[in-house]
Amino acid sequence: ELLEENEELNAFYGDLYKRPDITPIVADGRGFLQSNEKQYDLIQIALLDSFSAASAGVHALNESYLYTVEALELFLDRLTDDGVVAITRWLKTPPRDALKLFATVVEACEAFGIEEPAAHIVFIRSWNTGTVAVSRAPLTPTQIDAARAFADSRGFDLCFLPGMEADEANRFMTLEAPYYYDFAHAVVYGDRETAYDDAHFYLRPATDDRPYFFRFLKWSKLPGLWRGMGLQWAPFMEWGYITLTATLVQGIVVSFVLILLPLLALSRRPKARRARLWVILYFAGLGLAYMFLEIALIQRLMLFLAYPVYAVTVTLTGFLVFSGMGSFAADALYRRRGAPGAAQTVAVAASVILVMIVLYVALLPALFRMGAGWSDPAKIVAALVVMAPLAFVMGAPFPTGLQLTTDADKRLLPWAWGINGCFSVIGASGATFLAIHGGFAVLVLAAAALYLSCAGSLYMLHRATRG
Repeated sequence: ELLEENEELNAFYGDLYKRPDITPIVADGRGFLQSNEKQYDLIQIALLDSFSAASAGVHALNESYLYTVEALELFLDRLTDDGVVAITRWLKTPPRDALKLFATVVEACEAFGIEEPAAHIVFIRSWNTGTVAVSRAPLTPTQIDAARAFADSRGFDLCFLPGMEADEANRFMTLEAPYYYDFAHAVVYGDRETAYDDAHFYLRPATDDRPYFFRFLKWSKLPGLWRGMGLQWAPFMEWGYITLTATLVQGIVVSFVLILLPLLALSRRPKARRARLWVILYFAGLGLAYMFLEIALIQRLMLFLAYPVYAVTVTLTGFLVFSGMGSFAADALYRRRGAPGAAQTVAVAASVILVMIVLYVALLPALFRMGAGWSDPAKIVAALVVMAPLAFVMGAPFPTGLQLTTDADKRLLPWAWGINGCFSVIGASGATFLAIHGGFAVLVLAAAALYLSCAGSLYMLHRATRG
């Protein structure tokens, strides 16, 4: 509507949005394609972020479901028989973005069922952008010649083209070596795993389980980059990832100090001494496990709801409301059954959480695919219905543990709150760190293991209080 009413903007766009054959749609790109099965001749993903932000690595922690192997499979599925997907990314120094994009396209083609991806892909770079185009059908000689003529006429460099020779690469924007050509050919024709391992950056394709396309930093290669570039390395590093690591280390160190200092006072009472280890293990485990599951569900819903704001809002609201209801029910149950039933209550809750996690991992992808075409309100309701039973059960262990801790020694109660708060902070950073390296499946399994260990810790706490 803004473009239709603003003549200056319309003039800039050449009245593009007034044409009868143009239908502007405001939606997330992947979410829109998931919600309908229409096929297209061209699916184009242009530059979606600024060059300065991309170069500084501030997106290193950003989940992007637009550049995963599964996303490229979806794009290929939505093409007509002769359709093309074209994706453009900023080039960075040293090279990484466009290389990872090329590897993603190749693996997506293989996952889609294309036996010879090399016959379907064109990779061209200018001085600051790289474009990878992939066709659903093998490229014809006419298309290959057109791509070669397009690059030559504009002074662009060919990085990959079916049938191209090595001397056609690195001709215009000359680099010290034909890095783009060498990596692309290693991925398609050579030892792909060795190419990934030898690269100075993390170039393995992102997936829906690990949708961190912009994560490039390899700790093992950092010393070499430092030796080769010295202080000049700073503007080229993935600062978002480094900041996450620093935040996690800082949280662990500060929490360690804040948790251990109160022990100087609490250790004077024999009963508190017997209970303190289990209090630490129990409330630390709860803080980590709760954050792990909450963040994992936010990421799952981000793909389903298509908008990060929706995913965060719905998950936080649902967890607060339903966990609160679970805490209220657990408190009432404790008052009726007393301390002897507390450990059993948490053990049952942990078992239910484990079963639900297994069901979620197995069934949620199919459920979300089924509901891809639903309206936003219907998706939000479905998301709340899905998370309600899990969040309700997750609300039970915390108040039960607080009641049992109070029975052991009232002075342990604020300390228990502090432990849980400290490890919730650690869990927020730790969940992202674990998801980057292990994926969201590993994250939820870690949460399940933590809940089971909490059941054992509460049982030992109960035994300590009786002693």
